[in-house]
Amino acid sequence: MSVNEISPFTFTNPAVMAGTAKTAPRAVDADTLEKDQQLRKACADFESLLVYELLKTMRKTIPKTGLLNSSMTQETFESMMDQKLAEDVASQRKGWGLKEALYEQLTRQTITAAAAEPKKN
Repeated sequence: MSVNEISPFTFTNPAVMAGTAKTAPRAVDADTLEKDQQLRKACADFESLLVYELLKTMRKTIPKTGLLNSSMTQETFESMMDQKLAEDVASQRKGWGLKEALYEQLTRQTITAAAAEPKKN
């Protein structure tokens, strides 16, 4: 499937788009697309938060030598720098892979839950 063949109303599940899914393709409405985009953003935000906490924790392990006086300004700058770095990592296409893994898991759970619901007439 080429990029030109994909329209916003074709598929939402990346596995279906890749041809590896075992479910039939399904048409998507605008509401489903918006929810999919919100889920992707939430997964990217979670990865960004995790990376930020990791950087903050790693920074605490650096011993204070007293050579440079630590000030509130420096701590604020380091915190802002860590936040920006975390956002940049999460905004990359693959990031560290956590957002894609989380997205796949949540999408799979949503599809399974939707398939298990009784159909309304």
